[in-house]
Amino acid sequence: MAEGHLISIGLLAAMVVSAACALAVKDLLTAAALFGAFSFLTATWFALLGAVDVAFTEACVGGALTTILFVSTAFRTGRSFD
Repeated sequence: MAEGHLISIGLLAAMVVSAACALAVKDLLTAAALFGAFSFLTATWFALLGAVDVAFTEACVGGALTTILFVSTAFRTGRSFD
């Protein structure tokens, strides 16, 4: 296997793990942080595929803006999901 394929498989595995953990946790702040990690992993994967413009958009909107909105919402509401 080529080295690029191993990196892609590792990124995809990390994306699956972070998404599953974001769904499993009860703390909203932790879920927002895991969602931000998922978005940055996705942006890295897009950059490796050669779609730098899509990667930049994902990093700005998904990784930064949406995560900031989720974190601020978690602080304004109760932090745990019952």
